[in-house]
Amino acid sequence: MKKREKEIKCKHCGECCKRLNFTDKLIISLNTFSFMFSKKCKFLNQDNLCKIYNNRPKICRDWICGVFKK
Repeated sequence: MKKREKEIKCKHCGECCKRLNFTDKLIISLNTFSFMFSKKCKFLNQDNLCKIYNNRPKICRDWICGVFKK
């Protein structure tokens, strides 16, 4: 487990996937071959979980949540 995973426990709020900027959307779109038009990622399900979590793009894997810090 990486250090950042120990420090921050995911609360499944979905904020990481609900406020994507243009660059984030473009990178995710190019990596998944599926363009996104809204600010919310199209791979976020109703439970605020990623539908493609195991195969998510690097930009998503590298993202560090700053919402719920210890």
